[in-house]
This record gives sequence, C-alpha cells and structure tokens, in this order.
Amino acid sequence: MERSKGLDHEEVARFVASLSDYHPVIPDELVRYYLAKSGFQCDDVRVERLVALAAQKFLADVCLEALSHARSRQHAIPGKGKQAIDTRLVLSTEDLERALREYGVNMQKPPYYADSEVIGEPESSPSRPREQQGQAPVSGAASEPKQS
Repeated sequence: MERSKGLDHEEVARFVASLSDYHPVIPDELVRYYLAKSGFQCDDVRVERLVALAAQKFLADVCLEALSHARSRQHAIPGKGKQAIDTRLVLSTEDLERALREYGVNMQKPPYYADSEVIGEPESSPSRPREQQGQAPVSGAASEPKQS
C-alpha cells in the first residue's frame, strides 16, 4: 500500500506535542484575546499556538506576495530597474492590497477621515479664542473670569 501525500497519525501527534515547546512570533495573549473575541474557548495552549502558527504563515505569505508586487512595480518604472544606485524597495498600500486580494481579503480605505472630534465644526484659529468664534470654551481649558 502506498503512503498518501498527507501526514500520518503519528506525525500529527508528534507535531501537536512539539507545539507546547514552540513559541511563535505572535504572542499567546494576543491569540487568546482574538480567539475569545470570536467566541472560541479552549484551555489547551497547543491549540492557541497552532492558530498563531497558521496566522504567522498567512502573514509571511502575504508579505512575500506584496514584496513580489513591489519588485515588479519597481522594475516597471522606466530607468529605475537598470540603476543600482537606489536598491531600496518601498512597500505601498497598493502592493499590500494586491497581495491580500489574492488571498480573498478585500482591503478598502474608508470613504473619509474625521479631522476633529466634532465633524462639521470649524476649528478654532490660534489668533481668536473659541469664545469669540461663537463657541463655548473647551472644558478644562484655562479661561479668564468674566468681569462685570
């Protein structure tokens, strides 16, 4: 009988047993937090480390794919690919987005960014205090007492 391409039961048992001694890059506390947040409860540290190992592998694959996109983008720039003066690669958001898309993760920027805590309220200028702009002073800010 030929052996299948997968792992047999003994190899899996040895691998799972070795996880108790392995310390992945992603900390156990972080994995435990996100597992609990998703509703998964398990006291076995080997399961947490297996999830951390899978996440580490996923991140490494995405980074390698993004790196290949950055290299191909750099070589596509006319004149840049032939010059060896500046060999630094810059990983852009577009490179990461393309790599994640290949793994089924859709990354989108939010439609807007809030500049201040209160949207739509004009920011106070340094030359005029908030009271002169028709706004109430910020609580906790030092203001002069009103004279009657």
